[in-house]
Amino acid sequence: TERARYRLRITTLWDDVDEELMPMVQIASSDGEFVGDGSSGTYRVTASIMSREADPWCGCESYEDILFKASPSRKEAKLQFSSPTLVEGPGGALPFPDPLLVFQCYLTNWTEFSNLPLDGAREALDSIEVVDFRISPEGHIVERGRKILGFVGWCCFRLKGRHPESVIRAFNVLADYSFYCGSGLMTDMGMGQTRRLR
Repeated sequence: TERARYRLRITTLWDDVDEELMPMVQIASSDGEFVGDGSSGTYRVTASIMSREADPWCGCESYEDILFKASPSRKEAKLQFSSPTLVEGPGGALPFPDPLLVFQCYLTNWTEFSNLPLDGAREALDSIEVVDFRISPEGHIVERGRKILGFVGWCCFRLKGRHPESVIRAFNVLADYSFYCGSGLMTDMGMGQTRRLR
């Protein structure tokens, strides 16, 4: 029988990732297999890829790296939503990349987990618009077989109007940060996997 293939994606914003995470990945790769919990059986590790050059979904940066590298001049960001994505609005979950809801999600995560202030972020959120998109609906199965409908595809966002560098940089920080925090609801269950397309 043909075995199912799974992909485990690990990204991190730890500064000491080499000390903590890499030894675990190397052990799993060298041993070749590890046992899941109870009924889930045994899994064989066939490959571990740790560089973004080899796979665009790999990544390891610090919050400081993201802040330092963010462009002070780019006013567009094309984001790819690779797993079903739902954003939360005042009326409930929405299967569409509403710019305020998408970027508010990134800012909420940045504020909660980073100790770095993001000057100009609030002004940036009030000025983001969608300029192009190609999305389609796709379901995602969560606990007990329940299916949730989200969207997958890409969306191009633009910061409209004239802004100081701090606002443009905040927009780019949040767009770049989406790679690590994901978009919308239930990212811990595989939803909202996001990356910026260059």
